Amino acid sequence: MESESESETKKRWRCNYCPLTLSAATTSNASTHLRNAHGRTEAGKLPTNQTTLEENESKATVNSIVLRKLIVEWIIDRRHSFNEVEAESFRKIIEYIDKAAVSKLPHSHNTIRSDCLKYFNKAKGIICEHLSTARSKIHLSFDLSTSSSCKALLAITAHWTSNDYKAEATLLAIRELEEDHTGENIAVIIYDMAKEYHIVEKLGYFMMDNATNNDKALKSLNSQIQTDGGVGFDPIETRLRCFGHIMNLAVKDLLYGPKKKGKRRNGDIDEEEFVDNEEENIGEDESEIKKRTETEKKRWRALGAVGKAHNIVKWIRGKPQHRQGFLNQQVEKLKRKMVQADNATCWNSTWNMLDTFLDQRERIELYLNSVPELKDDKLTNSDWEDIETMMTLLKPFKMLTILGEERGTLYGSVSSILWGFDMLLDLLETERKKTRPEDAPFQRPWMHPGGNWINIIRRPINVRCILLPRCWIHA
Repeated sequence: MESESESETKKRWRCNYCPLTLSAATTSNASTHLRNAHGRTEAGKLPTNQTTLEENESKATVNSIVLRKLIVEWIIDRRHSFNEVEAESFRKIIEYIDKAAVSKLPHSHNTIRSDCLKYFNKAKGIICEHLSTARSKIHLSFDLSTSSSCKALLAITAHWTSNDYKAEATLLAIRELEEDHTGENIAVIIYDMAKEYHIVEKLGYFMMDNATNNDKALKSLNSQIQTDGGVGFDPIETRLRCFGHIMNLAVKDLLYGPKKKGKRRNGDIDEEEFVDNEEENIGEDESEIKKRTETEKKRWRALGAVGKAHNIVKWIRGKPQHRQGFLNQQVEKLKRKMVQADNATCWNSTWNMLDTFLDQRERIELYLNSVPELKDDKLTNSDWEDIETMMTLLKPFKMLTILGEERGTLYGSVSSILWGFDMLLDLLETERKKTRPEDAPFQRPWMHPGGNWINIIRRPINVRCILLPRCWIHA
């Protein structure tokens, strides 16, 4: 039995083996209960078939409301299935910590679902209250992505200055876009969300990527608000462009040059994509698959050293035997390290791939000499020099990407992004003037940021960020 505090002056005994509590005025009631209900004796008088007895210690009562909220937070944070609470192994852990707490656990996944909705609605009310007391307008950033289950999801984040003059940001919604990715369909979701949070008349600026459907989304949103009798906003003035997205497109140009450029049409999305043209193998025979694979490898190889590196990584990581063969290359004083794969979404993945290439250069060269299938992708000394040059050139991009992700600092603000643009433009202009082969990617002007620079600097909000201290601006 454990002594359980009810107040500073009154205590009760709580049984370690069942939820029962008894008066702590005497020990006789507790001893009788332990002996009759659980076959336990007083400390120091053990039965012949028992070798241990738990020590008495003070322990606070488990609050069922707090426990259930913590379980919900754990499930959401770690993305567990709702039926985790039904697992016998999970309940045994709780029972080991506190037997009485088992009776306070949710019994089914339906209870967890109900608790999730309850806490979500409660949190939503709190957010609505914060938004209603904001010192600034409510600025939104949103973007489309595809989930692992192939659902098109639109994530919407709000940014504002709080009542105590602090920069705040929170995710407001993740909504599925079931129709075509047109600006009109995106605007419907944004408008419904704004009405839910009562911020229609407080909308400020909108941060998005360069896709033209975002331009149309703002025009449609403004039209819907005005049709319903609202004031609306200027869809051109309030349209801001994402620095990270512009940087991603620019770096892809630096890495691959003009040869690897294509248009992706999805609704009215027309942003440039740099992707593998991989299709499902269903319905293809072995010869068709091999032919398509060779065509794809040639396309990447034509992009230079980075394209060759992509082919090498794809081969090594393609099969367990290839992975093991690469790692089994014995190189003195070089740790066994798998090469990193790049992807079409984020240029940082290409940085990581090239970084591991330089780190594992000796192992990669040994492996290439032992694999005839990669003879056309062997990296020459000139290729290695290109990779080293590219990594040096991209270091400032990497630094600014990391700084731009910070929250609660000046580095993620609009004003810091402007000097970031200036720094990168100066860097690229200097590099562009150096003598290089005409087809070198970094010989080209940096068309993406240069073209977008006019769109960015002409926005009055950006001019104010330069002329006024950040703390004065509450758009």
